[in-house]
Amino acid sequence: MTAEHLVIIGRGALIADVSVNDFIERASLKTVRVRSPQAAALHDLLVGPNILITTVCRGVLEVSGLSADQIGNLAADARLVLHELTPQQPSLEEAFMALTRDAVEYTATAARAPLAGAEGKAA
Repeated sequence: MTAEHLVIIGRGALIADVSVNDFIERASLKTVRVRSPQAAALHDLLVGPNILITTVCRGVLEVSGLSADQIGNLAADARLVLHELTPQQPSLEEAFMALTRDAVEYTATAARAPLAGAEGKAA
């Protein structure tokens, strides 16, 4: 990364004029990856309003709506074992795509393949 500050314009309007870190922070869902042999119990402990919990695979959760500190403290209070507690941050590209999706002038569409056996037939 060589840029420190971004100016982003979409459809003739200023979308962002911020530092790279602030830009990525704005796009972040503040997701935390949590790995635990007690993932099911941890899931039940963390469920609440404005909290999104996704099971990535057995023993691994991605949690949005709580910080790593909050998750760690809740797990410790409940005596649950954690093997990983890692805040996730989107890449610059992911942040750009998230924050500019409504300012895109042109979007790509996939060409539809003809139905099998429909060659040469009028619709």
